[in-house]
Amino acid sequence: MLHSYFAVGTTAALPGVSYFCGFAAYVFFFGWFFQVTFFYACVILDQRRIARLGCCCCPCVPMLGGGEVVVPAPASDNDIDKAKEQVQPESAFIQAIRAYAANLLHPAVSAAVVLGFFTLAIVSVCFISSIPIGLPIEDILPDDSYARHAFDVEEQVFGTLVQPIRVVVRNQDFNDAGTRATFRSAVAAIRNLSFTIDVHDTWMDVYESWTNATGVSHATYLGGMTSFLNTPGFTGWQTHVRCADASCSALLDARFDFWARTRQPGEIIIDELKRRDAVDNALVTLYPNDRPVIHLHTFMFAETDEATLMAVLGSLGLAIVGVFCTMLLSTSPLIALWVSLCVAMIDVDLLFVNWAMGMQLNSISYICIVMACGLAVDYCVHIGHSFEHSMHEDPELKPVEAAARAVERMGASIFQGGFTTFLGSLVIAFSRSVAFRLFFKFLFTTVFLGVAHGVVLLPIFLAHATPRWATAARHPTKGSSTTQTV
Repeated sequence: MLHSYFAVGTTAALPGVSYFCGFAAYVFFFGWFFQVTFFYACVILDQRRIARLGCCCCPCVPMLGGGEVVVPAPASDNDIDKAKEQVQPESAFIQAIRAYAANLLHPAVSAAVVLGFFTLAIVSVCFISSIPIGLPIEDILPDDSYARHAFDVEEQVFGTLVQPIRVVVRNQDFNDAGTRATFRSAVAAIRNLSFTIDVHDTWMDVYESWTNATGVSHATYLGGMTSFLNTPGFTGWQTHVRCADASCSALLDARFDFWARTRQPGEIIIDELKRRDAVDNALVTLYPNDRPVIHLHTFMFAETDEATLMAVLGSLGLAIVGVFCTMLLSTSPLIALWVSLCVAMIDVDLLFVNWAMGMQLNSISYICIVMACGLAVDYCVHIGHSFEHSMHEDPELKPVEAAARAVERMGASIFQGGFTTFLGSLVIAFSRSVAFRLFFKFLFTTVFLGVAHGVVLLPIFLAHATPRWATAARHPTKGSSTTQTV
């Protein structure tokens, strides 16, 4: 099932998240494929080895006294009753789970638990819009990184970051005097912006100075551009223009750079888009048809952050639909609905924990949240299947009793699975990088919420909101005519 949930994540608008989900879906699919083919075949072969007392190191070599396969006779009802009487006493842990299930499914306790979970979900929904968005560049660096220290010093000493922004003008005829005047007006408009510190000399200024210094006249304005770009000391300007042909008689693109004050105190990366919009508004009247391209590497991160929230909500919605549709293949619609609801509440609560811990929503947390759908469903689906199996086993069993039996059967496995996942990821908590520690926080929260919803909330839905007809309709009741293949 996990591969189908991660496959939904490949539709994400962010390429990095899409690639991660695609790789995860590939891994889980082939893990499942090898389990139902190669692993099962190995188990059958090993059972045959055990039956003929074969050596574990050399299966084809029988051990002393081996070689004959003994098929046990079918057990009678008396044998089964005697075997039940000889069953080992239950452990204290199993007894605790049985007592827990009985107390949890008491109507008063169940009502209080449902109220608490839904209150948390409602509060979480209210705080979704308040989650800070952004991925500070320094957070992807180790704590003792020199570059991280440089960012801190620059912010402490200068109070802001200063970066060069490039403006690329396209499809303009620079042999025309009016076009050149417009280009100079664009440079002047940028110079007047409040966050502009300095505008570099443009290729046009240097080219005209070179032309005046050489004293060579040209038939057109760009007639000497090829010589200018190949003159030692001026070859660096080749990156500022893109010629239409070898003689550079026309330009396809031309650019100019300016230094801008960015990332002021209290701002996040997404605020950089305001500066890009300011530059665009300053140039739109000069270039109404061919809008200039405004480039800064930080804009790439800002656009990613801007799309993150809607991308997260969209991916979660698709994942919940995928959970419901996949559950319909193996269980009744009502149980599929309860499992999907629990997974949805886990994801919403995860966003609230993101806000409560002061973590920002970014591409890293996006990946963690998408991954949480695949992990969270595991803690719920086993309870749902065990509940329906119990209802199918005993037609006289009440839903409350079936839910209690499901918790008794699967509760220990769910607790152990959550605990081992926590232990396996605990080493990440001591990482030197903020990004890895963020991953651990999301993983730990996903495990905690998954176990809580799987063994606390879902059994209540199954016990008090799942009538027998919603499950028995899909399976034959006890004593009905069935066909069994041996």
